[in-house]
Amino acid sequence: TPEGTRALKQWLAPPIPLTDAAASFSPIRTRLYFLKALPRKQRLAYLEEALEQSKAQFPILEANEEKYVESGDVFGRLAAQGMRRTVESHIAWLKELRQTLRQADLI
Repeated sequence: TPEGTRALKQWLAPPIPLTDAAASFSPIRTRLYFLKALPRKQRLAYLEEALEQSKAQFPILEANEEKYVESGDVFGRLAAQGMRRTVESHIAWLKELRQTLRQADLI
């Protein structure tokens, strides 16, 4: 509808609220605040599981991205690529976290 199109354009147009640029929701990251409540072996198990579950997202994300490639939707492809890259950076962060905690003898 014309009203819906106007609302969509208004939603897309600047200014972008600061909250829209905030760090993405991450239950894995939120649990990190409380990880010290677990014994060391369980902390390591948690991190390993978090890594595995994060890596398990790749087939889903790749299929989603391919859908947009096949359809020729450049904006959809770029958005899907952003999701994949977010997960890639999350995995890199988890690996760094594991290394830091090992060096600090906390896992």
